[in-house]
Amino acid sequence: MAKTDHFMRLLVMTAAALTALLLLVVTAAKPAGAAFPGKNGKITFVRGVDNNSEIYGMDGDGSDQTRLTNNLDFDTLPAFSPDGRHVAFTSRRDSVGSQVNDEIYVMDAADRDGDGKGDNLIRITNSLVNEFQPAFSPDGDRIAFTSNQTGNNEVYVMDADGTDQIRLTNNVARDARPAFSPDGNRLAFTSNRTGNDEIYVMDAADGDGKGDNLVRLTNNPTADTFANFSPDGKKVAFTSRRDGNDELYVVSSDGTGAPIRLTNNPAVDEFPAFSPDGKQLAFDSSRGGNSEIYVMNSDGSGTPTRLTNNLVSDSKPDWGPLPDTTPPHITLTTPADGAAYNLGQQVNAEYSCQDEMGGSGLASCVGTVPNGTPIDTATVGSKTFPVEAADNAGNTASKSHAYRVVYDFGGFFSPVDDLPTFNTVKAGRAIPVKFSLGGDQGLDIFAEGYPRSGTIPADPDAPLDAIEQTETAGESSLSYDPTTDQYTYVWKTDKAWAGQTRQLVLKLDDGSEHTANFEFN
Repeated sequence: MAKTDHFMRLLVMTAAALTALLLLVVTAAKPAGAAFPGKNGKITFVRGVDNNSEIYGMDGDGSDQTRLTNNLDFDTLPAFSPDGRHVAFTSRRDSVGSQVNDEIYVMDAADRDGDGKGDNLIRITNSLVNEFQPAFSPDGDRIAFTSNQTGNNEVYVMDADGTDQIRLTNNVARDARPAFSPDGNRLAFTSNRTGNDEIYVMDAADGDGKGDNLVRLTNNPTADTFANFSPDGKKVAFTSRRDGNDELYVVSSDGTGAPIRLTNNPAVDEFPAFSPDGKQLAFDSSRGGNSEIYVMNSDGSGTPTRLTNNLVSDSKPDWGPLPDTTPPHITLTTPADGAAYNLGQQVNAEYSCQDEMGGSGLASCVGTVPNGTPIDTATVGSKTFPVEAADNAGNTASKSHAYRVVYDFGGFFSPVDDLPTFNTVKAGRAIPVKFSLGGDQGLDIFAEGYPRSGTIPADPDAPLDAIEQTETAGESSLSYDPTTDQYTYVWKTDKAWAGQTRQLVLKLDDGSEHTANFEFN
């Protein structure tokens, strides 16, 4: 008897769950909207009836209509990602048998291979309940959606890959159709918690699953639904039957002021979607006898323009931003390309990065060291300073400057004179060539094969100066005197150089060359 009772309880629970699922399927699924500021890009929409509808895309003027999905089950409720590159949507394509199941998918917004089957299609929800009406957050990291996980439609949010689902509402009534505000902090949604559909706004983050900081935007005996934020976040467009049939309205997103009617037509006008520049609204209307996509000024002025004209229904538009394909611009001032800086010199990096006006925005701008802080001058030699930049659309740029760090060579000291003077000296004598490098840099300061000398043409116009000091030395040598902070290279000359003019070249291991001219007698 106990086993029989347990079995009956299971049957009742299963029947209740199936009933809840069937009720949700019968309820018409509606899309969520969110306008992401930027340049106007494609419009995505649904073509066909719900038992076999597909997702399409087109330009903002109705041209280039392209099929994005091709499936025997319905694909519906498209929503653009904030970069305009992807579309989230609801589909029943993976339903099993009589178990009708709405799940959320993401695909590319462009059909590059031309097969109309959703490029790079990814299923991001997978459950026995219905999860639908996706809406991307402005940063693209989250997706708000509707789910009946608890047997009742509630608003949830999850990571864009489908993980970390968080319940935001908890009400015995139906909460659905979420839409992010452009700053990502708020969600508009529809709820019938007062007996009929009204528009509400709440925080997009939650502490108790009951909708934090809830604000009711509409209050009317008839249905208000299909909320969609304007790109500046100040307004919410929606559909209302308050004047006898479905028309488009707009209301302040803070709950102040009365709604303003934008359309006035005996037919149905619904599903408003702001253009990314905020100047227009896309919507569907049956004013031509069949549901088609129209575009109008967002203030309601002028005459709407019809974008589609088909025998089947075109509906549920969402307007995405033009994908940003332009990499950021990098300005690198310091270090200057090809510049030479002294060893240990404090040189502060100076660079900046900018994304194009109306682009996706700068995500990062990183140099070897932060802007305004010292670059590397701790060791001599050739160096590079790269700067890498990225925008929020994933476009990257890089720029680098080459610079050298050199010893602080201040010229030759007596008895050797700098160019253009020719130092006159008797061939065969050892000449003390003195110089400073700004401190003791060790004795391994010359480049391989240096110092060296070679003959050069005589210059009759060059000044002459006799070497006042020579030394007797068996071979050339290098020493450092910390008292005077001077190096002395004793250069042993050859008697055979008598009558020659020669140039001594001191090439240091920092890559710099320093020369002095001599006339031997």
